Amino acid sequence: MATATDTFARADFFPQNQFLARDLAVPKFGRAIDVRGGNAKPIRSVAWSCDGKRIATGTEAKGLRIWDGKNPEASSSFALPHLSKPSPHGSNISALAWSPVDPDVLVSGCKGGAGAGVLAVWDVTSDTAPVATFRPPGDILHITFHPSGRHFAVVCPRSTRDEVYFYWLVERNGKHVWAARDDVMIGGAGVDVGIEEINSLRFSNSGRFLLAVSNDGSLHSWAYPLDTRAPLPDPKNTNSSDTDCRAIAVDEPVVEAGRETNTAGPSREGSVGRDAPEGEVDGSEGALEGGDAEAGEADAEGQQGKESNSEAPRATQADDGEKAVERSAEAAAPADGDVVMADGDAKATDQAHDDPPQADLSPAASAEASTTQPPVSAEAATTNAASVPVSSTPSDKTDDEVAKARKAEAARAAAEHELEKRRHRQLRRVRRHSCASASLLNLSLDPLGRFLAVGGQDAMLSILDTRDWISHQTFDITTAAIRHSAFSPDGELIAIAGDDNFIAIVAIHAGTTIAKLPVPAPVNSIAWSPQSNTLAWSTSSKASVIWYLVRQE
Repeated sequence: MATATDTFARADFFPQNQFLARDLAVPKFGRAIDVRGGNAKPIRSVAWSCDGKRIATGTEAKGLRIWDGKNPEASSSFALPHLSKPSPHGSNISALAWSPVDPDVLVSGCKGGAGAGVLAVWDVTSDTAPVATFRPPGDILHITFHPSGRHFAVVCPRSTRDEVYFYWLVERNGKHVWAARDDVMIGGAGVDVGIEEINSLRFSNSGRFLLAVSNDGSLHSWAYPLDTRAPLPDPKNTNSSDTDCRAIAVDEPVVEAGRETNTAGPSREGSVGRDAPEGEVDGSEGALEGGDAEAGEADAEGQQGKESNSEAPRATQADDGEKAVERSAEAAAPADGDVVMADGDAKATDQAHDDPPQADLSPAASAEASTTQPPVSAEAATTNAASVPVSSTPSDKTDDEVAKARKAEAARAAAEHELEKRRHRQLRRVRRHSCASASLLNLSLDPLGRFLAVGGQDAMLSILDTRDWISHQTFDITTAAIRHSAFSPDGELIAIAGDDNFIAIVAIHAGTTIAKLPVPAPVNSIAWSPQSNTLAWSTSSKASVIWYLVRQE
């Protein structure tokens, strides 16, 4: 593994990868600069603009400040918003991200405290108010920008499954504005995406994929669509006979072999108004056509029964019973277009199958039955009378009960459709890879697109190839959990920080430790300048309000 001493006895020492062998000077870092003033509360996050000219710091108690990247002094810094304006944030600003293409666009996120977190998009040239604010349902853990600068993603930790929301730049009324995407997301209640906690999130350098690490030591990848995805059909405006159930599940997330998917079985859109036989549960077009054929044959048989006057009394009574069953099934069936999940609640349809039809005991119905039915023998009448139960209470429900039942059914259908829409919005997972036996807490990408780095609770940092996700190098310099890592802009160095009392700067190809920078407390944020080998970080120390800066000599 990489150590501070270079020796030919090391198994991972390759002379051709050393800086001198490649005609490069060995990087050296001097003493870190303490940046004081400006902020009144401890620093929680730092971030560089894409041109390296500005540094943003987020603090506890909703403090946000912009610094000069070359001369970070309090006199040249300014607050967002201006001190005379109220801040949209209500708590600690723990997540910051600059646009990778526009040095004036900054996104800040805070923890919600008692309420939901706040996401603010700033134009730093105007310090009056953010250009857009959003309130995701939860705290803001992490923010990452798409390489195009027109999309960004936000991780919101939840009690059951973390959620990822997406935002993009759209044109409305001739202006470009930031808006939330309502067609894609990751996670959420009732949705199994194969990952529960997302500790770090990054877009790939190409922007085609979204990468994340989780507590189970796995690395995940999802395909990210740049264009709007087709929405789920509205059950109120969808004709069930023309809807193909398979089209709804095109963009469902891919799950591993041996695990149940959430799309097994037909939805109610393909089977409203009729009871599907057991052979039709796959929801295929052939099964739907078979059901229509059986229904047509049943109608033809009923028409022949009406034209024929020579049928037996028992057959006539059977036809009337079937009509009563059909009326009962139609009354119990939901409205046209209601959606039922593949594993959703089917109690209403099951009850329609199990409950027997209620007999109509009104005088008008009795008179009609006496005029239409043929005479029945005394023995048959006695048998039929004994087999029909007599109810002492009327079967008809009051108007209030009917209204409550319809309201409950509508609420249940709306909840099921909302869950189906959440499942339809899930990104399609394309890959999963187990990288470590312990929890992974951080993920970083090489600016040149060659490597990605993951680290976590086992104090090991692994460098993986971006194409095959094969381990290229492993560093065990630290002794505590690795919570942050960042590649230098030239891709030669990587900074490793976490719960240790130092920050390690390591050469990726040479496998050597370039520097160990002492820190007074665990590091809570770290960032390289995109234009030079200048590293900024902040710690969780409560003793003083300081953040740090170190430059390569």
